[in-house]
Amino acid sequence: MISMNGVTDGYLTYDNLRASNLIFHPNCMHKITPIRDVSLLPKEVQDRFKRRHGYAVRQLNEAKRKCFLAKSYGFEKNNS
Repeated sequence: MISMNGVTDGYLTYDNLRASNLIFHPNCMHKITPIRDVSLLPKEVQDRFKRRHGYAVRQLNEAKRKCFLAKSYGFEKNNS
């Protein structure tokens, strides 16, 4: 589960996850389905999200750290 607009506390945004390259990679099978209220989801889905959320946040922070270090040491990709 993600926040499409970034105003939902406790949820990463699509842009956060896209930038991390943790999901939405080439040949990715993930899809986005908007819902109005998380409580509309089956309890099993909500529980699975809660279990995996901490891991996703840690992975995103690690990806951000690696990106920062790469830029700091001049290893970022040349876009020219």
